[in-house]
Formats: sequence, structure tokens, C-alpha cells
Amino acid sequence: MKKVLLLLIVLMVVVALCSCDIFNGEKLEYTLLDNNTYEVSGIGTCTDKDVVIPLMHNGLPVTRIGDSAFEYCTELTSITIPISVTSIGKGAFLGCTSLTSITIPNSVKSIDSGAFLSCTSLTSVTIPDSVTSLGAAFKYCTSLTNVVIGNSVTSIDEYMFVDCRSLTTITIPDSVTSIGTRAFEGCTSLKDVYYTGDVTGWLGISFSGPLSTPLLDGANLYFNGDLVTNVIIPDSITSIGKLAFAGCASLTSVTIPDSVTSIGDWAFDYCTAITSITIPDSVTSIGKYAFEECTSLTSVEIGDSVTVIGEYAFEKCSSLTSVKIGDSLQGVEMYAFANCTSLTSIIFPNSLRGIGEGAFYKCTSLSSIEFGNSVIEIRAGAFSVCTSLASITIPYTVTTIDYQAFAKCTSLRSITFEGTVEQWNAISKYKWNGNVPATEVVCSDGTVKLK
Repeated sequence: MKKVLLLLIVLMVVVALCSCDIFNGEKLEYTLLDNNTYEVSGIGTCTDKDVVIPLMHNGLPVTRIGDSAFEYCTELTSITIPISVTSIGKGAFLGCTSLTSITIPNSVKSIDSGAFLSCTSLTSVTIPDSVTSLGAAFKYCTSLTNVVIGNSVTSIDEYMFVDCRSLTTITIPDSVTSIGTRAFEGCTSLKDVYYTGDVTGWLGISFSGPLSTPLLDGANLYFNGDLVTNVIIPDSITSIGKLAFAGCASLTSVTIPDSVTSIGDWAFDYCTAITSITIPDSVTSIGKYAFEECTSLTSVEIGDSVTVIGEYAFEKCSSLTSVKIGDSLQGVEMYAFANCTSLTSIIFPNSLRGIGEGAFYKCTSLSSIEFGNSVIEIRAGAFSVCTSLASITIPYTVTTIDYQAFAKCTSLRSITFEGTVEQWNAISKYKWNGNVPATEVVCSDGTVKLK
């Protein structure tokens, strides 16, 4: 009987606590919602640093923390959210610069944009599995070091973690299908990205961009807890999307199957540990910046179906010595191999039509070029500052040699043109050969003095 009486007393106390809103709750401001529940709409007269939001107010449940409810409550250090709350509004804790920790209960389903904007003392956050809608909630949380995102979130909004400069680890569930523009801009300390799925799921994520700072910017990537070093892309994959592995510090090799037809922009940008890459015949396009700054990359084989190498695709691959190009290539876009300072030779197929602006700019070891017999255009600065280039043979098909195409090729002493003097004179060219030691062009029927 005493136990029953004691239980009744406890229940009465709990009800009383909930109904009278103690634990600071009586000092907060509330707004009655259309569904006969309350939201916390403001700090009211509460001056406490540790706020406990009650389950109920005036006998009705508290289900929401309203927009800007605790905005600029700079003395607030902690907040306890009851299991009755299902949503956290826009800017709810904006500018709460002393807030160091927060526990989000499993009842919360949505967290709106800017909910924790500029909470500069917040150090870690776990988003529960109940959350299905997550806005750009953590911008400018400069002390945030660790984030775990629950497995019901499907998208990481643009600007989500902008300038979270202390963020070192993040766990992304395999439920995520999209990551927005500049979501991780300024996350300069990010070292470990944990993805709860496999390579198929990872490649299914849509990255909006370009991102000024990719998610994997010198970070290690983990699939189901295992460090990603050697990636074998399964046959079910038809394209490697934009930014898929950009900046993945742990990746040393990748195997691309014949099912893949395209490699997206920035796909392997700044993967500094990759040493070689073979692009199969199934691939028809290589996106811009696809392998930019892969500084350990020494050899590349490009399959027979690639028609265009995108701009900056292999720029600053400073260890690249060997490039084998397939038989279908028609264009090398601007700065595609610029600053590949170890590249010694290049052989173009007969299918090639144009070489873009600065395509081989500052390839200082390049000493041998074979153009093929269909090249029409050599654009501005295409081979400028190729200081090891001693001789070139230009096919008769060329109709345009743009400004400074071979400028500052300080070893270039021999230029041969496979057409006639008349054909050479018909080529559109303007100051294409600045500062080269060659004094003439040898044509099939004579020579032309260089000015």
C-alpha cells in the first residue's frame, strides 16, 4: 500500500511540474498553435544560463521551438529539449555564443535553416534518426569539432557547415542523396569523413557545385568504418559524378569498369595519392578539373572513345610523365595539362582537331610533340613556356595558330611545316612565337623567315 501511495505522489508531482512549467519554463514566452499545442516563442523573463523547456504549458504539450526563439541569448550555456518537441524553427538559437552543448531528442523531425547559426561555442552535435528535414543549421559554428548526422536525413543543404573551421570529423548516413553548394566551405580542419554506406551509395550522392571547398579537401574517406584506399567501382555504375572523390587524401588507386561512360567535373580533383589511372574505352568524356592537382599521378591511359579532355582536367599533375591518348580524341580544352612539369612527350591521334588555350602551358620537360594529321587550331598559349621543346612539326591542316602559342619556348630552334609556303602564309597567326630562338619555318617547298 505504501508503494502505491508513493507512486501516486510521484505521478502527482510530475503532473504538477509539467503543468506549472517549473525548471525555468514559467519564465519563457509561448504561442498557442493551431493544433492546440504550444511553441516556445521567446526567452521571456528567463535569465538562467541552463534552460529546461517543459513538456507542457497550460496543460498542453510544447511541440516546437519557434523561429528566433532564443536569438542572441548570449548568456545561454545549455538547453534541455523535451521529447514533446518535434521541430526547431529558423534561427531558433542564432547567435547563442555561449551555448556549448545541446541534446536533440528523437522526437524532433525537422531543424530549420540557421537554427544554430553562429553558435560559436558549440563543440559537437548529434542529429537523431528522427530528423528528416535539416536546413542549413550550423553555419559559422566555429568551435564545432564533431557532427553525426542521423540516418533519416536525405540532403545536406547548401552552406550547411560554412566556416565550421574546427570541424574535424563528420558522419554522413547512406540515406543522404545530395550535398549542396559550399556546404563545407571553410571547414579547413576536416580530416575524417565517415560514410555509413559503400562505394555505390557514395557515387549516388549528387554534389551541387562547384564547391569552393569540396567535402573531401585533404580528408580521409571511410566506407562503413573502413579507410578508403583502393576503390573498385562496380559494373552497375555508369557515371562518376561531379566532385565524387575530390580531395580524398586516402585514395591511392581506382579501377573504372567498362560500364562507366563519363567522368564528371572535379571527380578526382586533388587526389594527391593516386599514382596511375586507366580510363576505359567506354568513357566518352572527361570533365573539367577531373584530375587536377593529382600530384602523385605518373601515368594516364585514355581510352579510344574519349572525344574531349575537359579544361584543367590534369592541370598541376606535376609527376605525370606518360600520357597515352586513344584514337577518338578531337579536342584538348584550355589548360588541360598546364603545369605538368614532368611530362616529356605527347602523341596526338589523327582524330584531334583542336588544342585549347594554354593546354600545355609551362610543361617545362616537354621535348616531343606529334600532332597527327587533322589538327586545325592551336589556341593562345597552348605550348607557351615549354622550355625543353627544341623542335616541332606542324601539319598542313592547321589554319589557326593563336597569340603566343609557342611563346617563351626558349629551346625551340627548329620549326617544320608539312605544307607549302603559300599554305603557311594563309594560316591565321598573330605573335604566336614570342621569344623563341628559331629564325625560320621550313615548308615543303621552301622556307619562311620569322619576324
